[in-house]
Amino acid sequence: MFMNRSMDYFAKNDEFEETNFLNSVIENPELIPEFKHYKTENEQKYSVQDLTEFPISNTAVTTSRKKFKNVINLDTNMTIKMDFINPESAEKFLEKGWDEEKQMYYYLCYFNKEEK
Repeated sequence: MFMNRSMDYFAKNDEFEETNFLNSVIENPELIPEFKHYKTENEQKYSVQDLTEFPISNTAVTTSRKKFKNVINLDTNMTIKMDFINPESAEKFLEKGWDEEKQMYYYLCYFNKEEK
């Protein structure tokens, strides 16, 4: 879901602005420090500096969307493939939860009919 919302942000904006991005993309504010820590570590790893603001290239967004995989591979040898780019669709038709009895995560998928 984070990847879908991120892709949507880049498609709808001409400029990346970190605070706006974080408020638009990360639903749980408690995860923002984790994102910033990950960003800081990778800035050092790849020798990239000051990624708080930069222009967004439409060509790069289009290329990335074509390569973007909407596949969830599960440890139970199941794969969920989502064939959409719109992040609202992911949130509307797919839910993730935790089953206390089985002590496992689950995905709940909504649909009208199964295609053959």
